[in-house]
Amino acid sequence: MATKDQAGTDGVPAGWGWITTLGAYLLLLATVTVYLAIKLWPDCKVDPVTDLLKCDDIVFGFGRLILRTVDIDQDERLFWTAVTFGAIGSYIHVAASFSDYVGNRRLVTSWIWWFVLRTPIGIALAVVFYVAIRAGFLTGNAGDDSTEVVNPFGVAAMSAMAGMFSKQAADKLNEVFTTLFKTATDEQRGDKMAPTAPNIESAIATPSTVRIKGTGFSTSATVAINGTVFKPTTVAETEIVADVASLGLAVGIFINVVVKNPADAGGDSAVFSVAVA
Repeated sequence: MATKDQAGTDGVPAGWGWITTLGAYLLLLATVTVYLAIKLWPDCKVDPVTDLLKCDDIVFGFGRLILRTVDIDQDERLFWTAVTFGAIGSYIHVAASFSDYVGNRRLVTSWIWWFVLRTPIGIALAVVFYVAIRAGFLTGNAGDDSTEVVNPFGVAAMSAMAGMFSKQAADKLNEVFTTLFKTATDEQRGDKMAPTAPNIESAIATPSTVRIKGTGFSTSATVAINGTVFKPTTVAETEIVADVASLGLAVGIFINVVVKNPADAGGDSAVFSVAVA
């Protein structure tokens, strides 16, 4: 039986074949990214004789299945650190969304490629952030010898957060470029895209509270429960919590949830139905 996806169109529920395949993909992705993060960590030391950074060879595998890489310096390892931790950050986002969708029985086939491509998108954004910062575009140039003073933990944290919060990372890059290269030409175009409506990915309802997860929530958003509008107690771009005790909701009934952004911030989300537990 078809179900309504978050865009308000008919979606085909993903069967256990798709769920198992995606689950196996995510488990494999976690194993590979963590393994690469450990192996490629830029733990190089200054050679007391040459006064230059010296990095040990990287060894992959075990037993007879060993691949040894040589001549990978600190700068290359920092780059690969950005890649692997960007993947880890985006993996956390994808895995959390996957568990929410499957747990709420809301996974439809139209979302399959979102789960597959979210990690490569997070990797790409992490690399862009890393290159921008290393180039001094955001923080100032540290000089030609900056590799020696770059904190790998900082690179890992920045890359992981860029991957985990890829939408916010893209928004920040958009903000930087819009500020630096502001032009009046764009304002004169008549075919600009309208703001994207908020998207509800999952919701948990109890007789007293409704917790909503998704994307594109405005800080000025309100929540409509069966047509009654509430001001949330907690608002974030990806989560909203509302106190609905005044409705006297009974356990087991279904309620319709709508996130209402201001008109200039995307307007209303699609209706999301959830059972009160």
